[in-house]
Amino acid sequence: MATPEHIQTLLADINRAAETYTPSAGGERWSTSSSRHKLLTAARKLVAALEDSEEEVWRFVLQPGAHACAIAAWQCRLLAPWPKERMTVAELAGHANMDAILANRIMRALQHYGIFAEVEEEVYEHNALSTRLSTPPFNQSAMPMAVRIREIAKLPEYLAHIAYRNPGADPTQPSLFQWANNTDVEFFHWMQTQSDLLAKFNASMAKSIDTERAAGDGKSVLDIYPFEQVLADAAPEETLVVDVGGGYGHLLREMRSQWPQLKGKMVLEDLPETVKGAVVTENVEIRPYDFFKEEQPVKGARLYILRHVLHDWPDHACRTILKNTIPALVQGRSKILIVEIVLPPTNASVWGSLMDINMMKYGGMGRKERQWRELLASVGLEIVKIWPPVTNDSVMEVVPKEWL
Repeated sequence: MATPEHIQTLLADINRAAETYTPSAGGERWSTSSSRHKLLTAARKLVAALEDSEEEVWRFVLQPGAHACAIAAWQCRLLAPWPKERMTVAELAGHANMDAILANRIMRALQHYGIFAEVEEEVYEHNALSTRLSTPPFNQSAMPMAVRIREIAKLPEYLAHIAYRNPGADPTQPSLFQWANNTDVEFFHWMQTQSDLLAKFNASMAKSIDTERAAGDGKSVLDIYPFEQVLADAAPEETLVVDVGGGYGHLLREMRSQWPQLKGKMVLEDLPETVKGAVVTENVEIRPYDFFKEEQPVKGARLYILRHVLHDWPDHACRTILKNTIPALVQGRSKILIVEIVLPPTNASVWGSLMDINMMKYGGMGRKERQWRELLASVGLEIVKIWPPVTNDSVMEVVPKEWL
């Protein structure tokens, strides 16, 4: 247990951090050097000193139960907007069409993890976290991810099965997804045969721009990179952008909406069953494409965007994707934009650290700048510039090294 003297020291640290605190906008508030981060770190040290270690051990060990309760609450609409600010357990049970005893057990567990507030016996209200998880756009992206992440529970068995090698490092080994589901087909091609799951997956991916704007004070990846400046002088017959693995086309739709004056066409590429569900947008061509099986068919575009693609794959698969893209590049005109998390050398965010673990399902991984540079150099590419994130994703502008 912390001594009174130690508590006073930690309080002094909080006061010093509070003196320099200023509200941060956009990506600044996510930075480990921001005044918000420094104050939050000092406050967490105080909380850690006051916490009972035994209670925290069990909180950690039993956390999967809270995760399961959150998914159940979302599915039965406990974790949803309510008709009034405060509701009794009986009212919540009626709202969710469930047993009242079960509703109370779920709500009681979730409030221990900051989801909902228990205001008196069997009476609850929404708080900041439950509101985020209950309303767009976060409930349309975060909660479907919570459902998909459940396979990670088999990670310990899988790591033992592959003798604790880094997942994805050995091309002959199955991914966690393949091993857990007893299939030779990797996740994204398997999804092509699962129409309902495919639709839900791509619908949640389509909300990523909205989620980024909600977290980034109205800004998204479209505000990081100077798209308008790079594309402004394009001729009508040119191809401006190829969104490789772009799902339902949400990124290109946003680009067309934000810069309607841009001339030239844009191209959406993804696997055949995915692009069947794509939203038709003016001056956006929709093409089925498998970046493992063929060379990039659209030649000489200004930008080839790989957004949230390479983190899904191990290095050897990324090399195939990149090698199939390089022949389409035209010197002096074309660039590859890689939109991904660039993990810092230390103090990685919760999102960056745990999304890296989530990517183990597919053999993918989060990467530090050094790892990105090494991967790209292995196929003759080099980063020209990295644009820092608004929230989590950076934009890496990449060209063949021989052009520099």
